[in-house]
Amino acid sequence: DLSAGGRLSVLTRTGAGAPATWLVDPAVLDAATTLGSPDANGWLDTYLTSSADQDVVLLPYGDPDAAAIGAADEPRMLRAGWAKGDKVYRRFVGPAPRADLVWPAEGAGDDTTIDVAGRAGASLVLLDEETTPLVTPLTYTPSGRVSWPDPELDLLLADPAASALVATPASTPTDVLLARQRFLAETLLHALELYEPRLLVVAPPRRWDPSPLWSDELVTAVRKASWLNPVSLEEAVSPSAPTVERTDPTI
Repeated sequence: DLSAGGRLSVLTRTGAGAPATWLVDPAVLDAATTLGSPDANGWLDTYLTSSADQDVVLLPYGDPDAAAIGAADEPRMLRAGWAKGDKVYRRFVGPAPRADLVWPAEGAGDDTTIDVAGRAGASLVLLDEETTPLVTPLTYTPSGRVSWPDPELDLLLADPAASALVATPASTPTDVLLARQRFLAETLLHALELYEPRLLVVAPPRRWDPSPLWSDELVTAVRKASWLNPVSLEEAVSPSAPTVERTDPTI
C-alpha cells in the first residue's frame, strides 16, 4: 500500500490535487513510522507535503467501530481514541487538526450511535444517506447535512449513488470514460433538482483503491464541472439546509 503505485500512495498523490476533506486515522501514520522502510518513509514524506494545505480531520486512533461502541454505550472509547490520535499526530506531523467526527463502518448508524457520539464530544457524524434515522417525513430533496437536535450535532449524509460511482473499479480508458460521464450526469441531476445550491456529500469507502487513471480523471472532472463547487468541511456545515419543495428538473 505504501510503495509507489500502492493504494495509499495513489490516494495521497491524488488527494494533493483534490478539493476534498481528508479523514485520517493516526494509526496509519504510527504504523508507517514503525515500519521505517524506504517505502514507508517516502510515503510519510509525501503525506507531510501533500496534507499541508488540505482540510484534514482526525478519526479516533485505530478507527474503531463506532456503531459497536454506541451499542455498548461507551463514549469514553471514542474520547480515548481522539486523545491518542491527537498525541500521535502531534508527534509525527505537527499541530493536530480537528477531531470531532464519527464515521461508522459503511456509514451505518442509528439513534444510539448518534447519541453516544454526541456524548463523546462529536460535533459531526458521517452516515450513508440510506441509513439515516428519519426524524420527520420530508416532502423536499434534503441537503447532505441535517441538524440533529438531541444531542446537538450535525449529520453529514453521504449520497449513495455518487459515492458508489466514485468507488467504481475503473482502470481501462473506456471504463474511466464511462465512470466519468456517469458521475457528471449524476451530479448534474442533483444540481437540477433545486434552483438553489445544496450540499452533496460524496464518501468513498474506507478501503478505496482507485486506479491512478480514474483518480486523476475524477479530480479533473470535479474541478471542471461548472455546476460543482467543492467546499471544505467548515463550509459544508455552515449553511442552513434548504427546504425547497420537490419539483421536476429544469434545464
